[in-house]
Amino acid sequence: MSSSSHAETAQLKESVCPTDTNAHPQLTLHLCALAAHTAAGNYEQVKAVWKSLQESEHVQGLEAIFMVHFLAGAPRVIEALSAVHSTGVCTSAIKQLQGENAMDIRTGAENDDEKQKAYWFDRVYGGVAGKLHTELERLHPHFSSVVLNHAYGKMYGRPYLSFVQKELCTVSVMCYLKTPRQLYSHLRGALKAGASPQVCECVLKHMHAQGCVDGGALSEAVGVLEKVVCAGGVKGSPSPTSRH
Repeated sequence: MSSSSHAETAQLKESVCPTDTNAHPQLTLHLCALAAHTAAGNYEQVKAVWKSLQESEHVQGLEAIFMVHFLAGAPRVIEALSAVHSTGVCTSAIKQLQGENAMDIRTGAENDDEKQKAYWFDRVYGGVAGKLHTELERLHPHFSSVVLNHAYGKMYGRPYLSFVQKELCTVSVMCYLKTPRQLYSHLRGALKAGASPQVCECVLKHMHAQGCVDGGALSEAVGVLEKVVCAGGVKGSPSPTSRH
């Protein structure tokens, strides 16, 4: 691990949400890197990060890659999953995903309830959820239904990643894609989930250390984080040095 990665892990360990019992600092950084490299099509880097996972973490790693299909498209997810399978996936991880207690995305049986879909959507978007519904329907009459039913009805309720981890992985992808409005929404979602501004900053800096974004993109992303913090009155702020 590079010295910058050691520093990021230490920073994340100090500031990770104490109420999120599933949030392990180094694992969270690995998951964010897997998601961003998948979106970027950096399959050799996906393999490299995968080799850093413990076998007991393979389920979370597969989920971090899998969730990118609704953020950046299925083709790159197929390639990334193929890459990690060529590297080696623990058999028990596949069995866990196939198990009788697993969430079956084919039917979404545990998430068909309208209240459940709305719950996850509202956890991310809060008071602007209704406005976003309207905007998605304006863009395409079926867009809002697809986002609510699939992303939040079938994906966000899956148990393999914590809510904080899902939001931070999404933040990583949005940082790479340079989509500031979506980055703003999911940084706010991460903060609402309990991540501190310092944790969010750490993840953004890790995307730069991983080569997913350049210095200019990192500066812009930290600027978005600062706006979220200012708008939401969240305690803590990104360090001023992170924008250089």
